[in-house]
Amino acid sequence: MTDVALHGAKMTQDAPSREEVLKVNGLKTYFRTRRGVVKAVDGASFTVAKGETLGVVGESGSGKSITSLSILGLLPQPVGRIEEGRIEFCGEDLVTKSAAEMRRIRGKRISMILQDPMTSLNPVLTIGDQLTEPLRQHRKLTSEAAWSKAAELLSKVHIPSPERRLHQYPHEMSGGMRQRVVSAIGLSCEPELLIADEPTTALDVTIQAQVLELLRDLQNELQFAMIFITHDLSVVATICDKVAVMYAGRIVESGTTSQIFKNPAHPYTKALLNSLPKLNVKSDRLESIPGQPPDQTSLPSGCRFAPRCSEVMDKCHREYPPELQLNETQSASCWLNSRQSAK
Repeated sequence: MTDVALHGAKMTQDAPSREEVLKVNGLKTYFRTRRGVVKAVDGASFTVAKGETLGVVGESGSGKSITSLSILGLLPQPVGRIEEGRIEFCGEDLVTKSAAEMRRIRGKRISMILQDPMTSLNPVLTIGDQLTEPLRQHRKLTSEAAWSKAAELLSKVHIPSPERRLHQYPHEMSGGMRQRVVSAIGLSCEPELLIADEPTTALDVTIQAQVLELLRDLQNELQFAMIFITHDLSVVATICDKVAVMYAGRIVESGTTSQIFKNPAHPYTKALLNSLPKLNVKSDRLESIPGQPPDQTSLPSGCRFAPRCSEVMDKCHREYPPELQLNETQSASCWLNSRQSAK
């Protein structure tokens, strides 16, 4: 594990089982395009419990955001469609829900924080207008009560002079403050599940740390489950309890944060960790993963990472490896692990 990831890491040990809020099983989300069928998510399975944070990592195009949009029922229509799988939220299968039923769940029981607050906030509406909307829509508060609650929420996310800020527009706030506003909107109805899609990417390191600390404190207080999507492995080490590593639409490895960073089992996970800078090692250049992810309309029959893998075997090009349970909480899809377990 790198020094960057070690700094302030949330290296959780195997925790006692908690109440499952979300259980995704065999999710396949495809897009039908002129070039063919894009298998954006191709059999993803994972769970998130109450008060727990799952980090989802991988390169761009690996299926992280499409997984979250599938959960929320916000796939682009008519090209995007869930072909197979179940998305069980508190015991209910969201795949079978109608559009009207999903509207009652989104924003109230499941909410999302998007990557860039400047594009997710409406530039022509005040912060107050945008923050009170879910309160009036889902919690049925009067305008006066919603406005009072909105000021309370801004105070909770540590924005000074909340009453004054409610009358401001997004462009009148800094990037860090806008991200806090988006967080307040996402948590306004006290959801059971929060999806944070790269919420700190557009922020500098200092503000990033403040936003992460804020999310951690609010989760400890409200005990919501959280899916944290990011490219930044040091952020994963800081805030996540467990990690799912995605590549070309599939989860290639999953486990607790401690297991993934200390004992990675899949070559792709190892390559991601090796690409991080090491503070105790002098190097002229950072390590990189050669090649590019595969074309999602023409996927190889074998392991999708095989063309870029430094430990590739002949079998890797012929068959996709089955998921192997390495221990109680860690699993990986790699023929190397199958070979080692057979010894």
